[in-house]
Amino acid sequence: MSSMSPKTPFKLLIPDALMKRVDYYVTNDDYNNRSEFIVRAIRDYVDKLDYVKAIDKEYAMFEDKKNKEEKSTDNKENSI
Repeated sequence: MSSMSPKTPFKLLIPDALMKRVDYYVTNDDYNNRSEFIVRAIRDYVDKLDYVKAIDKEYAMFEDKKNKEEKSTDNKENSI
């Protein structure tokens, strides 16, 4: 993440139990602070959502192609 990228303030209320878990990873992993950890977590989650969306789109295209091929095969069999 570039330190020159624009940033927007974002208020976040986190349950105490979750904050303890965040603090554990900030303290024990390579994060400089909570904000860095939270930004990384958000980016990872958004990347995961983008990936799932892309897979869903690819699957829909596969199903559409399969349905067209089945319809084409059915039409050929019916014309015989």
